[in-house]
Amino acid sequence: MRNELPIVALATLSSLQLVGCNPGSPITDPPIQVEDQAPSWSPDGTRIAFVHFNPDFADTSYPSGIYLTDLAGTIQQLAVTPTARSVDWSPDGNRLVFNDAIGLHVIHVTGDSLVTIYSGGSFPSWSPDGSEIAFSTTSSVWGIAPDGTGLRRITPADSVGADADWSPDGQRLVLLGNPHSSGEEVLIFSRVDQSFSRLTHDSNEDRSPSWSPLGNQIAWNPWPLDSEHRVRPEIWVMDTLGTNRRFLAFAESAPTWDPSGTRLAFSDLANDGVRLFVINADGTGLHQLTH
Repeated sequence: MRNELPIVALATLSSLQLVGCNPGSPITDPPIQVEDQAPSWSPDGTRIAFVHFNPDFADTSYPSGIYLTDLAGTIQQLAVTPTARSVDWSPDGNRLVFNDAIGLHVIHVTGDSLVTIYSGGSFPSWSPDGSEIAFSTTSSVWGIAPDGTGLRRITPADSVGADADWSPDGQRLVLLGNPHSSGEEVLIFSRVDQSFSRLTHDSNEDRSPSWSPLGNQIAWNPWPLDSEHRVRPEIWVMDTLGTNRRFLAFAESAPTWDPSGTRLAFSDLANDGVRLFVINADGTGLHQLTH
């Protein structure tokens, strides 16, 4: 029998870690790592926007916030915010929307013209025609215009929806729901008939579904437990019926497709924290992008 130790929860800005300790012994905090998370590929395929978390708040050279990188790994700072969570490009490639503890913000790719369009919300996703930004609340997916007007509910009242991503034609969204108590599942919501279809049926906690630019595949980030109750997150790809599933890579979070649908970017563990990686859609060519 394994020695069962008390569990102490240590909350950070970026994650919740569980650490065992012996009663009466000093508690040592685990090291908090640098994290490059939530990548979003630009419409022209030349750059990737991402969220950078730096646990050293005194480090003004590379503070937490929104950044851009080209495919050579050259980094450009866009916005400094210690609580940024996710980011997405406008279809014309001129602006980005991101969320933090304050709300949803739209910013030009030059770093100018930062505007807060909504107080609250998470996981913003820009519609293919550029007219609307979908985002999640605790119970539904909502839409809002990029100028902060026209707020409306997209999914039915009190339906479960999170981390929504648009289909290329703008008629459907892939998102997360909780049909049973054991974990989130990947669902597709149709805006035409207001219906849901369920793609995954397992006990994994699924995260970050991403619709391919060709409209025929969805990548997502399941967090399965092994027999020792350890989690090693992965990226899988399936078609839009939930069939033809295949493992692609181990990954901490958030796959995003390039505009051609031939590559994906994602976050995974590296020697110095969580960093961005790029992989071909056939599983070859894995390489680390940020360092």
